[in-house]
Amino acid sequence: MLNFNTLAWAAFCNYYRTCGDRPYIKLLADRQFISRLRFFPQEISPKEFEHKVLFGYVNVVNYDLLVGCKLAETVLATIDRLQPDITVLLASSITDIDIEDRALIDSIGRIYAELTTIQGLWITGASKIAHLLNDRLLPICGLDVIEHFQKISTGQTFDHRIWLKQIKHDAHLVIDDFHQSNHPSDTLEKYLSNKLGYQEKGVTKSVVKYLDEYYWLKYVEKITLPPNWVPDQLTIPIKV
Repeated sequence: MLNFNTLAWAAFCNYYRTCGDRPYIKLLADRQFISRLRFFPQEISPKEFEHKVLFGYVNVVNYDLLVGCKLAETVLATIDRLQPDITVLLASSITDIDIEDRALIDSIGRIYAELTTIQGLWITGASKIAHLLNDRLLPICGLDVIEHFQKISTGQTFDHRIWLKQIKHDAHLVIDDFHQSNHPSDTLEKYLSNKLGYQEKGVTKSVVKYLDEYYWLKYVEKITLPPNWVPDQLTIPIKV
């Protein structure tokens, strides 16, 4: 059952599985770059975008794709065209978005649709870039995770509205449980980010990102959360 405890275990396991989620944290900590990406993408050079986003974060390794398809230039031009949709969504998060607001949901749909049409990105790469445009609202959509939620994907069609509704439901579930568990009067995001050392690097991970980690570990990696055995204390015998 999804609750704050299982989400926290997923965050803990992901921290060590990814060595502190270094590429993601390094990118989100670069606030000046993230701000330019969201507001002034035309000011970012293709080389900078390749280095900071496509190599370390999206993990594109096909050189022919990068050069032949001018991937960085195409993505930046697409983000520039999407500025009206990106701007209208900046004040929203997964917990307060109105799923019935057709204009907002259409804006989200256009962002995913436009990025997904770029050759070489597919839904996973496209959604990782979309996530940078609003990490508190736009989720990463790994194909293996989406396949678990079969109702979200019909054939080749990705229903972003149903996906957002699922994530919003789960976000409120873990946040409500967090506040009922006698934790300090802090947000779930700040609490976990502080415990895992992300805030020391200038990043407060969103509940959207924490849920992405939970989905991946539970439904794709099939990891039991929490583990079947959790030692209170390990005693290591000392040879003398």
